[in-house]
Formats: sequence, C-alpha cells, structure tokens
Amino acid sequence: LNTHNAKRAIHNAPKMTLKDDLNKGAQDYAVKLAAKMQAGSELVHSANDERPNQGENLAWGCYSGVYSCVKATTEWYNEVKDYDFNNPGFSGATGHFTQVVWKGSSELGVGRAKYKEGANTCYVVVGRYRPPGNMAGAFPANVLKGSYSG
Repeated sequence: LNTHNAKRAIHNAPKMTLKDDLNKGAQDYAVKLAAKMQAGSELVHSANDERPNQGENLAWGCYSGVYSCVKATTEWYNEVKDYDFNNPGFSGATGHFTQVVWKGSSELGVGRAKYKEGANTCYVVVGRYRPPGNMAGAFPANVLKGSYSG
C-alpha cells in the first residue's frame, strides 16, 4: 500500500486504502495461480466475473531471495518510462503502470504465493483495484504526469 501511494503521489492521484475483500480475492487468486504455474500453466488474469468491478495486475518471478509485493509494485510502476503522456491511452507495455496510478481507483488488495520450479522458489503477486483502471477514453483524466520528469 505504501509503495502504491508513494508512486500515486508523483502523479497527483489520491491515496488508496486496503480492503479486506480485495486482499482475500487477491490472495486466493495468487494461491490458485501459483498452483497452476507449478503445473506448467502460463501467467493468466482471472476472469472478469471472478473479480467484478476490479482491475488486476499480475507479476511473477523466481529468485534466490523473496519476491515481495513492494518489488512487484516497483516493476509495475517502472513501465512509466514507456508511457506517452502526450498521447494518453492503453498499451500492453504500460498497463500495469497506468493501473497503479489510475486516479479513479481508490481501493487496493494484494496477495502473494510461492511455488517451486525445479530448484527455484518462485512467487506470484496479484494486485486488485477498485474501481478498475485502464478504461477506454478515461486516460487523460486518470493518468496524470504530475511531478514525473523521466
């Protein structure tokens, strides 16, 4: 939450609050997705009907250390370098960033689960956002440059 809010402040987006139901949904899906990935599945978003009126960010990584929610949020945010504030809109290369700073999203839930891939310990991180971001036509009002100067 603190990392999300620090990144959002750069873009003049209000602070988010953690919500228990979003945390539970994110954690449940992280556990489900980790089990699927251990069985060889790809990283895939949950169905919209499993998360009504919620946006979702996903991340995964295999490390010798711990893959934290802070690290995942930082990676999502770092897509900012590829976002064109002069031509706002959705891009697959920046969709995680735009969801993190989406001004209209006010509630957050996060979950993390681990699984084994050979000798590696891997982690899945799920972020859930309400209301969802990345809505067509709403980027200029919701993804602001703020004090970002990169």
